[in-house]
Amino acid sequence: MKKYINGFFLLLAGVALFTACKDEDGFTKAEWNATEDYANISFVESSTTIEIDPTDPTSYTLHMSRRNTKGAVTVPIQITQGDDKVFSVTDAVFADGDSIVAFQLNYPNAEIGTTYKVQLGVTDPKFVSYYSDAVFTEFTVTRVKWNSLGMCTYVDNWFPLEAQVEIFQNESQPNLYRIAKPYASYPGDEYLTMKPEEMDDFLTLTVRKAGETFQTISFTRNDIVTFPDYSTGAFHNSYSDIICLVHPYRFTSYRSQDGVSYNRITGYKEDGSIGQIQLAPYYYMFSLGGWNYSQRDGVITITFPGYVAEEPAYEAVFDPDYDDEDDFDWNDVKTFDFTNTLTGASRNVMLQKAVCNTNTDDCDKVFEETYGTPYRIKDAYVEGYDLIFFLKGKKIYVPEDIWYTYQPTGVTEEGLTATDIYAYIDSEGSSMEFTEDGDVNGVTLNVTFTDKKGQTSFGSGAQTLANVTWTEIATGTYYYVMFSENEDGSPEPDPGYKLYKRDDKNDVFKIGDWLMGTDFVFTWNQTTNDCVVLEQEIGYEHPNYGMMSIIEGALYHSNYAENTSYYDPENKVFHFFPAYIVAAGSFGQVEEFFEITEEAAVKRQVPFQFNARSLKAGMRRAPRTWLQAQKLTFPLGSKFSKKLDKATLVD
Repeated sequence: MKKYINGFFLLLAGVALFTACKDEDGFTKAEWNATEDYANISFVESSTTIEIDPTDPTSYTLHMSRRNTKGAVTVPIQITQGDDKVFSVTDAVFADGDSIVAFQLNYPNAEIGTTYKVQLGVTDPKFVSYYSDAVFTEFTVTRVKWNSLGMCTYVDNWFPLEAQVEIFQNESQPNLYRIAKPYASYPGDEYLTMKPEEMDDFLTLTVRKAGETFQTISFTRNDIVTFPDYSTGAFHNSYSDIICLVHPYRFTSYRSQDGVSYNRITGYKEDGSIGQIQLAPYYYMFSLGGWNYSQRDGVITITFPGYVAEEPAYEAVFDPDYDDEDDFDWNDVKTFDFTNTLTGASRNVMLQKAVCNTNTDDCDKVFEETYGTPYRIKDAYVEGYDLIFFLKGKKIYVPEDIWYTYQPTGVTEEGLTATDIYAYIDSEGSSMEFTEDGDVNGVTLNVTFTDKKGQTSFGSGAQTLANVTWTEIATGTYYYVMFSENEDGSPEPDPGYKLYKRDDKNDVFKIGDWLMGTDFVFTWNQTTNDCVVLEQEIGYEHPNYGMMSIIEGALYHSNYAENTSYYDPENKVFHFFPAYIVAAGSFGQVEEFFEITEEAAVKRQVPFQFNARSLKAGMRRAPRTWLQAQKLTFPLGSKFSKKLDKATLVD
């Protein structure tokens, strides 16, 4: 819109200039006001920002150019904004034939620790005209004393890297530290090529203070560390972008003290000074997304010179997702007849107890005293989905700080999009009974069934829980537009997706393991070949606008009603017209495709019509009108992540 407004005013200006030339209106023609020897000069540098050591020279060389190189010319430069008691500037002196010359800006009175800004300009009509663009340049300088603390040990367990690099402390602001090129010694590997010219000179760390506010975060602690984006210089060979360290405060979902708390001081020297800092960054590629380590300990550790870290107290790790890495073994306790009071179904299940497999006080005692004893009902509702709880004293509960509150059951709610059901164990109403010999005699769990976020309850006795099953019917290629397209704007093909039909619904289908591991669910009327994209989250959370969903565009807004999804049986192609939406609005409707490449060789419960009618008439490609101003970035996952074997990707 701004482009058209500007054009409108230019048109009006043109009319005004045209009428101004009419003598009968009493106006005179506009005249060129420049002098005969007009030099047409300009500053080479439009703006400059530097940070210097107090021992560095207090002058800086800038440059001026001119188009008219005839004759020797001296151009007086003025300080148009800024303190002339701090700054002084020399003239720009051109010899005959010179097109570019240097001049000096001096600031001998600039004090250490203060940032100074000055604007320089030329206004003499010998060199500029009021028809010329403004001839100015801006210059910002800070004299900063950074004291070397020596060589620190920089360990990045993701690259991996261990290096001795120099660390500095700001003399004026002692809560500021910086580390000189910590990745300079990393040689690269089969995934990463190091590009030194893309590597930032310093990784700067700020230790925040209680009572301070930064990026809407109010700090109540004195140990949280922040840092600006830092380019490691590591170029990812598959994704053609530089990997940067990005602090979690850059993402709204972590913009709280707890959300950034994994970036903190982890050790102090005897004199109270910092001994060790850990960082928990996103490893981020701004054109694609990256890997989220922002909620983990031990990702990057920076050990200051002279600090000897104490041997860390052994901490038992309990993570049911990775039993092979745990400090616990699951021992069978007893087989029980497990009754799901919600559905009334009963089945035999094994109750298991987690027992420490290491003989340390921390595992045997500290963990027990802090969390209690872990138990699980093996395959509680569905094979592969266990129900985990802890017993501390005689109380059953789930400690939120080491395991999630809402546990997946493998069961889904009846509905078109088959919402996954999660179990929340309420300690109130839950109990474990023991015999006189100490054997477990019975377990009662007060379970509430919810969605993943605990926002919707499925705990009503009238609610029927069932395992929704799907039958594979075809394999195909999905053509992304919204998140991935070729340089010429054509959709980006991604082969190997499976098309499934829901067994209990004749018109509900899904493309499995779609964007970031989610399923793309839609209805397909096989008589008319009309399709409807159902509203569903896609597994991507926009850093500014929150969770993104898709929906049939025509259902979202009347502006999109001209294009509706359909199946083309002649070419075996589904044409989808979804709108990509967030709470604040839509990023626009696009046309994306799913092409059937092979039908599954399975016996189907319902016959499928892959050749019911001809191409839908009157269809056209929807314009790609998503918000260009807010570039989309997303965590790598699903089909995208399968091309990458480097480290653990974002969930």
